Amino acid sequence: MKKNKLIYIIGLTVGLIFSNGALAQSVVKNDSSKILKDSIDKTKVIPDSCLVDSTSYKYLSSKIHLVLPASFMGLSLKGSMKMVSKERIQLSIVMPIFGTELAKLDITPNEMLLIDRHDKMYVQANKKEMMRYLPSGSNYSQLEQLLIDASKPGGRSEVSGSDFGLKSMKDAKIQLYDFSTDQIALQPTTVPTKYKKVTLDEFVKALKGLQ
Repeated sequence: MKKNKLIYIIGLTVGLIFSNGALAQSVVKNDSSKILKDSIDKTKVIPDSCLVDSTSYKYLSSKIHLVLPASFMGLSLKGSMKMVSKERIQLSIVMPIFGTELAKLDITPNEMLLIDRHDKMYVQANKKEMMRYLPSGSNYSQLEQLLIDASKPGGRSEVSGSDFGLKSMKDAKIQLYDFSTDQIALQPTTVPTKYKKVTLDEFVKALKGLQ
């Protein structure tokens, strides 16, 4: 398997906010002042999140700011998150200035698809396969609720590697901001036929190597 450090770092960083959502909420509850201090980025100011205050809605979208570790040049990437409740969540990470999509994550209640546009690879797994690596009781509804909570006033909209004690990823962080509940339409992501499939086991093994 051809390894591209960028896609694995993106995968791990994005994974912090999804697979460890419950842990993030626990850490915030127990030591919120410390996390607030640690999460300040002294080198770049990010706009306020433009939080929404709605208890129930069908659609949710936001912008994404992803900072990769210093070991990867501290690269700063942009992107978007889009959610149609009970149907699909999509994240797209793009290269600044050029706007070229580097990675796309497409999640439904029954499947996950991660595409590496740069090296033309993808990871696709069903719910049963993913549950081998996720905390017991994890489900799609919890992921939706995590994003909804992040959009509310006072919500947790930023997560960093240091929040989880990942030394090599302590500088990595992902922030969701500029939330909107305007209606959106999401279509299933199509994988080009020339892309190579990477198994979930291979992908997880590579992610563990970065921690």
